Parts: sequence; C-alpha cells; structure tokens
Amino acid sequence: MFLGRYHFILNLFETNLIKIIFYRNLFHNVIGFGTKDFIPHTSWSLLSKLLFKHFINRLPLKDALRILLNEESNLGTHTDIFVYYARSGANAWSLVRYTWAQSFSRPFTIHKPLQCPGCGRMPGSITYNCKKSPDQSSVVVHFKCGAKTCDWQQQKFASKAIIDMKDHRSIMDKVGKAWAANNGQWCFEEMKPVTSF
Repeated sequence: MFLGRYHFILNLFETNLIKIIFYRNLFHNVIGFGTKDFIPHTSWSLLSKLLFKHFINRLPLKDALRILLNEESNLGTHTDIFVYYARSGANAWSLVRYTWAQSFSRPFTIHKPLQCPGCGRMPGSITYNCKKSPDQSSVVVHFKCGAKTCDWQQQKFASKAIIDMKDHRSIMDKVGKAWAANNGQWCFEEMKPVTSF
C-alpha cells in the first residue's frame, strides 16, 4: 500500500516537473522515439553526432537533424523520431515527426508486418498496393497475404501531410511511382503538439 502511494506521489511530482519545464521554457528542443519495441542502441549514433553538430558546430538542431538523418537509415527502419521545437509567440511549441519510407519494409511510412498475422508465413508472403483515398486526404496502403490458403488483409492510411525530405513534396505525389525503392527516404510531418497534461 505504501509503495502505491509513493508511486502516485512520484507521478504527481513528475507531471508537475514536466509542466515547469514546458512553461518556463527551460528546454528549446525535446527529442523522442516512437515505437513499441524501441532499441536504444540504434539511437546512439544519431544522438552523439547531433549533440556534436548542435553544441560544438553551433548548427540549429533542426538543420543538424535533417543533415544527419540521411546517415541513419538503420534507425529509420525501427522507429519514428519526434521533436518538439520551442518557438516564441502564440504557438510556443511545434512538433515534427520524422519517419522512414522504404518500399519493402515501410511503404509510404507504414510498417509492413514481418510475417502474416493470419497464417504466420515469413516475409515475402505479404504484398501491398497503394492508392490515393477517395477524398484525397491520405495514401491507402492495402496489405494482403500472398498465400492461397490465407485470406488476411489490412488497410492502413498515411497522411498527405507527410512530406518527402528530398524534394519537399507530399507523399501523395509519389503514389503510382517508384519511390523509396532502394535505400529508402526520410520524410517529415508537422503535427499538433500536446502541451497540456
């Protein structure tokens, strides 16, 4: 019982600490990684180079991150990167999600299952096709198991707000074209930040 109360008090303290950090503007950038099964050692290379470029070379974090992401395709295959950027004015924070697209493993930034959830077959059995949604608001990625005995299929949606970092165009423009086929491509999406707890 005591441990439960202590944990509750600690959570209140952590929540208040986070509020103080946000409202007093103590940090100007906050980086997070978004995946269920995050592997921390994959982020070390990016974070060490990023700190060097930002603090030693004096590059703004946003510029340094966009330069370094091209070297970090391994990290992109495992996780998305979320960055809160501090701004002055009415919108104090902005949130940008950096995500990886690769035709085999992450078509249009959507994770392709490693094996079929229906029959358990290994990679290569899952095929997909992409099209624009009828209202032109997203890319529809339709996954389907290629085994004749399995009828598993799934649709996932990628927002049209996702932008290719190379040419700064929406991924909607890439539907029906060979895109991110060989080495993959980093993309970004500006999102609405959460600033209240």
